[in-house]
Amino acid sequence: MASLQRAQGYERYFWECNQNYHLMSKLLPLAFEVGTHLSLGCMQNGKLKAYVLQRHAFTDIFCLQSSLISHLSWLKNYVIELRLYHDVSSAEITGFQVHSECLVDGCAVDFKRCIDLNQKWQLNLFLFETLMYFTNQKAKK
Repeated sequence: MASLQRAQGYERYFWECNQNYHLMSKLLPLAFEVGTHLSLGCMQNGKLKAYVLQRHAFTDIFCLQSSLISHLSWLKNYVIELRLYHDVSSAEITGFQVHSECLVDGCAVDFKRCIDLNQKWQLNLFLFETLMYFTNQKAKK
């Protein structure tokens, strides 16, 4: 029973990774270079910015910063390191940091490494909901 639940959990996790990839693809411009700051969404409830760290044939690495209007201090400003894998159409969160400052050039943020699997699942779902929100807001314009 536990192995079945774990398998279903992995299926859900990979589905969310694939959905995050496709949502990011909708928000990103067609062309961008390493070192570019991108505004992925700017709504009355907050902003979503990306900084391009690396670009390769099969993988792009971004820093995502969200500045949301929220009564929760950890939700107001956070930074996520995200890898987009183009060959498998998937996105993986590789770092997370609650960050009160603006995104800086070079994304010099000390990311929390070794995120455990439960945190990855939670952050992945959180990113999915954030990207879905900004994608829906963009579609309304």
